[in-house]
Amino acid sequence: MCPSPAGGRVEQLAQAIAARVVNLVLEAIDIDALVATIDVDALIQRVDVDAIIERVDVDAIIERVDVEAIIDRVDVDAIVKRVDVNAIVANMDIDSLVEKTELGAIIAKSTTGVFTEVLDVVRAQGVGLDDFCARWTNRILRRDAAELAPGPGLPPAGAAGIPGAGSTAVIVAAGTVAAGTVAAEPTLDAMPTLDAMPSPMLTVERQGQYAGAVSRLVAFAADVAAAWGIYVGAIALVAYAVSLVTSRTFDLSKHPVTSITTLVAWEFAYFAYQWAVAGRTIGMAVLGIRVVRRDGGPINGRSAVIRTLILPVSIVVFFLGFLGILTNRERRAWHDRCAGTAVVYAWDARAARLRWLADREVSTAA
Repeated sequence: MCPSPAGGRVEQLAQAIAARVVNLVLEAIDIDALVATIDVDALIQRVDVDAIIERVDVDAIIERVDVEAIIDRVDVDAIVKRVDVNAIVANMDIDSLVEKTELGAIIAKSTTGVFTEVLDVVRAQGVGLDDFCARWTNRILRRDAAELAPGPGLPPAGAAGIPGAGSTAVIVAAGTVAAGTVAAEPTLDAMPTLDAMPSPMLTVERQGQYAGAVSRLVAFAADVAAAWGIYVGAIALVAYAVSLVTSRTFDLSKHPVTSITTLVAWEFAYFAYQWAVAGRTIGMAVLGIRVVRRDGGPINGRSAVIRTLILPVSIVVFFLGFLGILTNRERRAWHDRCAGTAVVYAWDARAARLRWLADREVSTAA
């Protein structure tokens, strides 16, 4: 049977009335007041979180997640910019990392060689001898080492309000100071004597500090030997070439004026060119030191030339020109003062320490 038209109109009227009543009720309800009366804490306490978690299908959720879309929306550059890499590195104990992992063995296999180990030992012992000489010099001159600037542009270690200021160098023995930590530079009186200083005790982060007398003099002696060896070899090669071309024997020693002039020109070119281009000579590279301006900047050609011209003066007066390396507060010789330069340590001592730890790790394992 089909519903009567009267019944259909009554039903429509009832629905319209119901809809109107619902709208009036909703408009009359104060949602904010209703929410304010709800005790959220009590409601949360009655929620069974474990039951909800058990009913969640995590696998299904993961399958529906579009990982590629999420990665595309991540601003990696912004994240990297907000990461404080220096703080992370400062909190890392690199020595412990090397000792507890196979990183030491990797370093030992990849970077340790006979020549590298010899350089590490020579440079470390050179720094130890430099500090030994500086300690006794300061005692004789009654000078407080804490009041001396450790390098160009660095404040004294005892500067007020700057704990450990200028202590870019930290004398460390195995396990005494964690890598990356900041420690005050020990005074010369507190430093161990040479007899108590083992060869593995390396000087970390000495870059930028004034180089001492022993390192500088040994580097100079190495340069004299290198320059003379190259000169003799070049003369022998020229004499051999002349004999091949002209079938005559060429002996430069029979021409004293030419020989002396050539030697002087070569010595000048040897030092001036290397200082102007790299700030260091062959001998200085071996000892891990570099020539810089007095303010710590790179040396220029003019300073390199002046330094080379005054160097013989420091030598001919019975090496008195080198005395300033011991007595001067900035360890500057005569040729340094005239050229406005200084000599600083410039070798990666931290890598040397890591190599030593690696060697020790390999020896312990063996």
